Amino acid sequence: MDFRLLGEFEAPVDVGHARQRDVLVALLVSVNQAVSLDQLADRVWGDRLPSSPRDSLYSYLSRLRTALASHDVSIRRQGGGYLLEADPTNIDLHRFEHLVERAHTVEHALPLLDEALALWRGVPFTWADSPWFAEVRESLERRRLAAELDRNDLRLKVGRHLEVIDDLTARIADSVDERMAAQLILALHLDGRHADALRRYEEVRAKLAEELGTDPGPRLKELHQRILAADTPVAPRQLPAAPIAFTGRTAELDAVPKSGISVITGGGGLGKTWLALRWAHDNAAHFPDGQLYLNLRGFDPAGEPLDPATAVRGLLDALGVAPAAVPAGLDSRAALLRSMTAGRRMLIVLDNARETTQVLPLLPSGSCTVLVTSRSQLTGLVTGHAAHPITLRTLDDTIGRELLARRLGSARVAAEPDAIQEILRYCAGLPLALSVVAARAALQPGFPLHALATELAESGLDALDGGELPSSLRAVFACSYRALDEDVARAFRLLGIAPGPDIAAKSATVLIGGSSPIRALTAANLLEEHAPGRFRMHDLVRRYAAELAGRTDTAADRDAALTRLFDYYVHAAAVAMDCWAPQETYRRPPLRNPVEPPPAFADQQRAADWLDTETPVLLAISSPSHLSRLSTTIFRFLDTRARFHEALDLHTKAVAATEPGEVAHGWALSCRGYTLYRLGRYEEALADAEPARLLGKQHEDDVLENSALSALSQLNERRGRLEEALALAREGLAVARRSGHELLEGIALNNLGFHHETLGQYTEAAECLDRSGAIALRLGNGGLGGIVLCELGHVHARQGRFDEAVAALRQSLDFARLLRNPGLEAEVCNEFGETTAAMSDWDRSLEYHGKALKVAREIGYRHEEGRALLGLAQAHQRLGDLSRQHSNAEQALALFTALEAPEAGLARSLTGPASPSDGRDIRAG
Repeated sequence: MDFRLLGEFEAPVDVGHARQRDVLVALLVSVNQAVSLDQLADRVWGDRLPSSPRDSLYSYLSRLRTALASHDVSIRRQGGGYLLEADPTNIDLHRFEHLVERAHTVEHALPLLDEALALWRGVPFTWADSPWFAEVRESLERRRLAAELDRNDLRLKVGRHLEVIDDLTARIADSVDERMAAQLILALHLDGRHADALRRYEEVRAKLAEELGTDPGPRLKELHQRILAADTPVAPRQLPAAPIAFTGRTAELDAVPKSGISVITGGGGLGKTWLALRWAHDNAAHFPDGQLYLNLRGFDPAGEPLDPATAVRGLLDALGVAPAAVPAGLDSRAALLRSMTAGRRMLIVLDNARETTQVLPLLPSGSCTVLVTSRSQLTGLVTGHAAHPITLRTLDDTIGRELLARRLGSARVAAEPDAIQEILRYCAGLPLALSVVAARAALQPGFPLHALATELAESGLDALDGGELPSSLRAVFACSYRALDEDVARAFRLLGIAPGPDIAAKSATVLIGGSSPIRALTAANLLEEHAPGRFRMHDLVRRYAAELAGRTDTAADRDAALTRLFDYYVHAAAVAMDCWAPQETYRRPPLRNPVEPPPAFADQQRAADWLDTETPVLLAISSPSHLSRLSTTIFRFLDTRARFHEALDLHTKAVAATEPGEVAHGWALSCRGYTLYRLGRYEEALADAEPARLLGKQHEDDVLENSALSALSQLNERRGRLEEALALAREGLAVARRSGHELLEGIALNNLGFHHETLGQYTEAAECLDRSGAIALRLGNGGLGGIVLCELGHVHARQGRFDEAVAALRQSLDFARLLRNPGLEAEVCNEFGETTAAMSDWDRSLEYHGKALKVAREIGYRHEEGRALLGLAQAHQRLGDLSRQHSNAEQALALFTALEAPEAGLARSLTGPASPSDGRDIRAG
């Protein structure tokens, strides 16, 4: 505001001395209206005119024109006087009058009156001594009071009576204004202070009689009668009983604020009502005006959701509103609810809401706290009403075990830990499922818990049917399912039969044929977005969805949906592998046309991330027609990530899914054989590698034949047949060169170098490894490069070139960790351990073999585990720790004996008395 008159005078420029300021103010009051010189003189001086008032005014006006020229304000002559031309809204007095006038013409006038009265900063024109200024001041004060009283009427209508009490309590003492008195008395009544309201009425009545000799007017008398007739309502206490077996949820309880709106959401059976009632009882003392509870039946197995009009009626009944006084329309009922709760400190629990529109009419005034529970996310409340969301997840095993102990007794739970663990696994942290199990066990105290655990495993959801609606898990899930529209319900069923622990948004779209149902299921808390773009169902919800799919959808429909999904997965995996290992496309089946465009990967890291994330899903695919392609496609990734046991399961299924004699059968055997080799199951690996080699020859598949030869050469080395292993490696190199694939040749050269190395032929080994390394460097293939560097480190160490050995091994270890290849990491750490042992650095040898042992055990790489144990035994021997030497050596002996490996002899020698050793013969045995 440029000019402020409603209080101390303020202007954007220096307006000069006091009389010159008065001239400006007199013109501002009549902005855009001409004021004659005589009127101007009367306004400024009244009857105390100076000797030459016109000359003085000319001088003041001239200086004011100059001062105001740069502020879009002009003073010009008009007729026989002067006119100040400016925007009236830049003068607070005129802005005030404009806002008040608008407030009389609009429906929502309260904000306008708030804005208008906020312009007042004090009493205007206190500096001026002319009658005209005094008259204007009194007029403005009357208009201000009228606006304040208008605002109070509006405040009382919308429940802001506390503001009326604050404004009028002090002012009413010196006033006999009946309107003001009526407003204060009504405000006190609405605040529940009935005695104060009646006392205030008596004070006003006495003052009117004493000062004016009159009685209160009709408005005050009617209000007095209403207060006398009103029954003071008892604060309602409607909360159902507190849950007696409440366990855990400490963080969630602490997250509920004691003011505003909170929304507790989560799937059926997660304990939303349980949590809300526990919090409500714990905090009831914070709400002295009462606690209301209303079950909205949004997901009720026995009836339809409560309509909002009936729900509001229920709350009004609880607040003591007479039936005849309840309005007919929903909007009017909601408005009355807000009026009845205005200024009161109440808690309102709205349980089991279906959707936001069901809740909105039930929201009280801002002084109350509201706690809503729902299986839906109610995003409308969160976004539109700043509701605080609290999402319930499943209970962890510790809390689940505590819940069972509280219901069954600690002794019974402690007596059968294995059965309890099975129960916890099956219930998967769902409080309702745990409660049903606890109830069944409590009703049969003589039955062993393992019998109940067995029934859960065999009977599925039948074992969690409590026999009554609130405790029947199927009934709880059915309530959520029935609320879905047809397309979303179909998506729910199909997601129940999707393989794997979770599903990406893109994959779900392929499965169900659209993306919108995914968000709808998430909003309904039947699907959880546990990571960006990834969704999962609770295990028991998934069982229910799968049951529905089996009963509702035809086998053809289910098969068609899963075929689309599996086609997509296999194709996407191939695209990811082509990005992650682009130089090894020759060992994977050719791509087929996808059902949907597969994901695009910006670089190898993005492809690796996709494969890491999706591997549990890919491994859950059960379709025989997809297994063989998937087995061959992701073989290298599973091997690099050392997921040997999962790979073995996949490749075994692929062997069963392919016809003997087919080249696909040969690839499945080759993949399984190499994985068995990694796991130290050498005889089984040989049984796969030999027929794979024959099928490679038969079908003239050089890559398959080379793969089998590589496995056979490694297996013969493990069995101590070093010359035979070398011959097989030479044959493998010839086949690789015949294939025309340079990377395959590089791998074969590395294998040949390794077998020369085992025979002590270090010059030949180094030559092969150098040629293999050159290929890796030329192709930019870090996987091959890391392996070559490891082997070179071994060769350099055997030749006594320790600096070169350490440098090569350090680079190899960097590659292993960068490429997340734990198998190679275990091998390199063992090489480091053996090299530092050869350097008589026994402490570092212990360190590296210890790292190798940890990694090898984590991934099941049994040969490297035994190698690490041998290295530790030798280092402890040298350091004089005979107890640890014997312990490690005995473990290595047991392992290598089981593997029928020649290293068993060295392990046996280390279990006996200490003997000198140079530490250089561990791998050779």
